[in-house]
Amino acid sequence: MMEKPRQAWKSDRLYTVTIVLWLLTVAAAFIGPYLLTVSVPGLGTLYTFRILLPVTAGLYLLWMILHRELPWTQATVIEKWCDVLGLILLLYGAASLFRAQDFLWTRDRLFNLVFDVTFFLLAIRMLRRPAVRDLTVKVCIVMLCLIGVLGLYEVFFGGLVNSCCDDLKQIQIFDGMFQPPVVFSGNPNDYAATVLLMVAAALLWYLRPDNRWSKWGAVGVAALAVCAYMVPVLCSGRLCVVASVILLAAIVLYFLCSKKRGRILVVAVILIGVLSVEFVNRYYYLMPQIKAYTEALITGQSLDGLEIQLQRPGGVSLEDQFFEIDKETGEVTLRGDASAGIRTKLLIHAGDCFLDSYGLGVGLGNSEMLARDLKVTGDAGIWNIHCFIARLLADYGIFVLIPLCAIAWLLLRRILHMLRIGVRGRRWEQAAYALLALGALGIYPIVSTAPADAQDLLVMWLYLALAAVLPRWLSDTCKQREIKA
Repeated sequence: MMEKPRQAWKSDRLYTVTIVLWLLTVAAAFIGPYLLTVSVPGLGTLYTFRILLPVTAGLYLLWMILHRELPWTQATVIEKWCDVLGLILLLYGAASLFRAQDFLWTRDRLFNLVFDVTFFLLAIRMLRRPAVRDLTVKVCIVMLCLIGVLGLYEVFFGGLVNSCCDDLKQIQIFDGMFQPPVVFSGNPNDYAATVLLMVAAALLWYLRPDNRWSKWGAVGVAALAVCAYMVPVLCSGRLCVVASVILLAAIVLYFLCSKKRGRILVVAVILIGVLSVEFVNRYYYLMPQIKAYTEALITGQSLDGLEIQLQRPGGVSLEDQFFEIDKETGEVTLRGDASAGIRTKLLIHAGDCFLDSYGLGVGLGNSEMLARDLKVTGDAGIWNIHCFIARLLADYGIFVLIPLCAIAWLLLRRILHMLRIGVRGRRWEQAAYALLALGALGIYPIVSTAPADAQDLLVMWLYLALAAVLPRWLSDTCKQREIKA
């Protein structure tokens, strides 16, 4: 197979068509069920992504057969573990139908999972080649810009294709109240998770050591970094805000450790952007304090009691978000009316499912149905586990735990190896990139916990595929830089 799609057209048209369809599939993954939706009896809902994906995968399989390429040809160890993970998800999921607590629920979970895993495994194979990888990330950046602009529009003017938040005025911008953005996602948390994961992937691609630095690139990096913080704030996603702070810290460390020209300016722009977002969001109670303090200075009045309070008025402490105290007995229990308490109850339930099944898992979708039947969240009526990794462990047990641990360990070892080589050889740009990779990949457990269930967050599977090919990515970088990895 030729490396560059343009060169491939003359000698391998099947490959070129497959790449074009693949790029269209990637773009459609951002739009989801909001483009050319058709309801098919017995199959469910089909839309552009679900039509393009089987066609693209079929053409790729045909190319493999014609060129006699085996599935694991030139695959890295991590990529092989990802194949194992995908097969386990599908096979165990199919077996779960025979012991489903709710057959229709498990069937729908499995139906969606087939598309998710197919997208994941196909993405790994398509992203192996640098030319296709570059095109894919560029499409992702274009789509990221598109949903970013549409998200800002929705904040001020209402939903475009999803009106679920039109009556939810909870975002404070200066003195006005506005709605959180959703765009093509199911809810604000899904939207924030989509933006964060794609910003992390785009930065890993653009800031790699072998890529040349440009002024416009510096502007783009600063804009993406500020966007990664602004969107979770607009969506009121506490977990995504935490993840964005980690990602921003990794970006700042990258620039401080690297030798790129203009790095201090980029860091300054990022910090100013983050502070500006915070000021705009806190303007309604900060500005009266600032005015009172300024007037006191001008008129010479006493400044006693005029200390500026940065904490949001009426805010609930972290402890109060988790626990409540019975006024009569003094007993401390998890809250059933707050997101933090509800999420904790569901996590404990997922752990119980894992232990009660002796680590073998309760079956695809059964952890959620058991949470519903056992009324784990009481009157809240919420049974989605709200943590994708926890649900996988509860549903699949050690069968998914082993490949997940293997993939995580291999990725961590590869990044730490790059960091060690960079520090020992004083190759600071390489060491800085390793720190960026740690942050960009380290946010995944947090971001994947933000949605009610991240399984059908298609962009997440693309992000995971990019992570799976990262060792190949780093090897290409080291070869081009003549660095022994």
